Amino acid sequence: TYVEILDENGKEVSDNVIGNIYVTSLHNYAMPFVRYATGDRGKFITVEENGVLQRGLKLCKTRCNDLVLLEDGEQIPPDSLLRPIELLNEAEGGGVVFQVQATQVSRAKIEIRILLNKDYSMDAFIEFYFYHLSNQLRKFEFVFKNTIKENEVAGKFQWFFNEMIH
Repeated sequence: TYVEILDENGKEVSDNVIGNIYVTSLHNYAMPFVRYATGDRGKFITVEENGVLQRGLKLCKTRCNDLVLLEDGEQIPPDSLLRPIELLNEAEGGGVVFQVQATQVSRAKIEIRILLNKDYSMDAFIEFYFYHLSNQLRKFEFVFKNTIKENEVAGKFQWFFNEMIH
């Protein structure tokens, strides 16, 4: 099995550059596949394990069709919505944000559903979140709620929804 990470034009990307993951396998003679688009996004990374450098694959938290649509028409992966939450959990030693879910309602509005540790206030979370949010995303109106919803189609948890696409 051979794994490739390609850009939107089908060209290979360098290590540490996020792209779309494609897999080729010729082992199944009845149904081999070449450059099968998995729908996942990720990047190749180099990691040191027991003093040996090895190439690894790091997956993004979102899939190819999970995109935040900006007012100017640009599309960005929603992973940047998670960065402030990851920073908060790192700064506090974990256990502040238990679960998060984001929904893009319109090109101007994102709804964040979040389950916080009961000892951490929503106001403190919102202040920290906006301080660490990328400038690209600060243009959105954010609505914060303290509930998580299931994916009504699949019946399981999904961390990002875009109501404008689905």
